[in-house]
Amino acid sequence: MKLAHTLLPAMLLTAFPTSALAGQQSASANALGAYNIDLSQTSVSGISSGGFMTVQMHAAHADNIVGVGVFAGGPYECSGTSSQIANVSTATGTCMGGKADADTAITRLQQAAKAGRIAPVETQHSDKIWLYSGYNDGVLKQPTMDALDSYYQSLVGEGQVYYRDNQDAGHAQIVDNNHGQECVLNGGEFINDCQLDGAGQILEFIYGDLTAKQTGELSGEIVAFDQSPWFDGNSTAVMADTAYAYVPQSCAQGEPCRLHIAFHGCMQNAESIGDSFYRYAGYNAWADTNNFVVLYPQTTQTSMLFVPGTPFNPKGCWDWWGFTDPASLQADYASRDSLQIKAVWNMATQLASGVSPAQKAVKADTAVPLTLVATDASDDAVSLVWDAQSAARYQLTMAKNSTGTFTPVNSTPIKGGSYSVTGLDHNTEYYFKLARVDGAVAESEVVAMSTGSPAADCDPWYGTLSEHIMAGRAYAWGGVFATGSNDYLGMWYEASTADATLQQTGPVNYRKGNCPEN
Repeated sequence: MKLAHTLLPAMLLTAFPTSALAGQQSASANALGAYNIDLSQTSVSGISSGGFMTVQMHAAHADNIVGVGVFAGGPYECSGTSSQIANVSTATGTCMGGKADADTAITRLQQAAKAGRIAPVETQHSDKIWLYSGYNDGVLKQPTMDALDSYYQSLVGEGQVYYRDNQDAGHAQIVDNNHGQECVLNGGEFINDCQLDGAGQILEFIYGDLTAKQTGELSGEIVAFDQSPWFDGNSTAVMADTAYAYVPQSCAQGEPCRLHIAFHGCMQNAESIGDSFYRYAGYNAWADTNNFVVLYPQTTQTSMLFVPGTPFNPKGCWDWWGFTDPASLQADYASRDSLQIKAVWNMATQLASGVSPAQKAVKADTAVPLTLVATDASDDAVSLVWDAQSAARYQLTMAKNSTGTFTPVNSTPIKGGSYSVTGLDHNTEYYFKLARVDGAVAESEVVAMSTGSPAADCDPWYGTLSEHIMAGRAYAWGGVFATGSNDYLGMWYEASTADATLQQTGPVNYRKGNCPEN
C-alpha cells in the first residue's frame, strides 16, 4: 500500500521484511474449497492499490458484482493505457499526487467494454458504491477520490454512491477495533482505528441492514490455500503461492452464502504484515453472522532492481499500472483476461462451484416491518440502510424537524436496502422515514442523523525522508529538515527508512505534522 514508495526509482526503495509465518502457512496450504455461494451476489472492496484493483475487478465482472467499497483508490485505468514505465509516471503524478480525470476514465471504460475486454458498462447501473478518503491521507490525494465519486455517480443510479471524505484519517483500512493505530496516521500497517467500522459500512450499504457482527469468538476459520494454480505459477503475475479465505461454519456446512473479495494494499500482504489484514480488516466478524465467505487474495514482491521488460513491484501492490504485462506498449492490467483479475475471478468461481441453483440465497418477499437505520454521515451526505425485500420498492422522505413536513428524497422507487442522501447542509440534523411503495406494511419510525463539518483545508504528503528530499519537500543539512519551516525530521543516515507526514502550507513551504481537526 505504500504506493509512493513502490513507484519511485529503485535506489530510493528500502528492503522489506519477509514474514517467516507466510512461508510456514504456504507449506500447509490446501486446495481452494467449494461452497454454496451465489456468485451473482458477489461484492468487492480494497485499500489503495487494492482500491484501484477493486474498480478494475468491478468493471471486468460487473455482471456478477453487486457492489464495491474503496478506501483511497481511483477510477478505471487511471494510470493509462500505455506501457508499464509510462503508466508508472501517471500513477505517481496524476493519480496519487494530483487529480484523476473521471471523464477520461469513463471513456476508457466504454472503449474496453466495446472491445469485449470487460463487462458491459450498463451492468454497473444497479450496483451500490461506498467510498472513503481521509483528509490526512498523504499517499493518495483526495481529488483523485473525488474523481472516483464523479465516475461512479455517472455510472449508477441516484442514491447508490456514499462518499465519506471528512474524517481526519490517514491512508489506511478504516476499522473500529483495537488492532488499528491512531486514526490520523499514515504508515505502519496502514490499518487505522477511526471508530468507524469500514467493513461493516461497506457490506451494509451494498446488501442492506445485516445481522449484527459477531463480537465473541468466530464460528468459522481462516483457511490458507494454494493460490498458485489460479495464476498457473506464472511469476509475471507477482502473486503469492498462499492466499486466505474466511469461511464461517454455516458456509462450511453447506448453507447458502455470498462472497466478498477483499484486496489488501501495498505492503499489506502476508509477507509484509503477517495475518494483520486478513484477520483484522473487519470483514470476518460480519461474515460470520451473515453467511459470507471472504476471499483474501495475496500479492508477492519483486526485486527492488528495475529490469526493462520484467515486472516491477517491490512493495507487493496490486497491478494498476501494468507490471503484469511488462513488455507490452499497451499493458493489459484491467481486463477480464489480465493476469491478476483472471486469477482472482477464477478463485471466486471455484469458491462458488458448490452452489445448487435450487439453493441460492434468495430472500422471500414477506411483509416484514420496516426498520430504517442511519449508519453514517459525512459533511453533506447520510447513509441509510434497511432490510430490503427482493420484489419491494421503497420511498424515502426527509425533513429538518421530526414533526415537520417530510418531502420525497428519491425521484424513482428505490430497489435494494440502502440509499445515500446527498447535497445536505453541514452540521445539520435531518430526519428520515421509509415506506414501501405498495403500502404492504406501515412506514418506518423516524430516524435522525446529523451531518458533520467539512474536511480541514490541508495538503498532506507522506513518504520516506529520501522521498521528501527528492521531491523538494525536505532538505539534508547534517539532519533532514522540512523545506520552508525547517522542522527537524530525522537523521540523514535514516533517510531511506524513516518516514514522515508533511503539510504543504505554501508553494515551497512544508511543516511536519497532521492536518488540524475539522
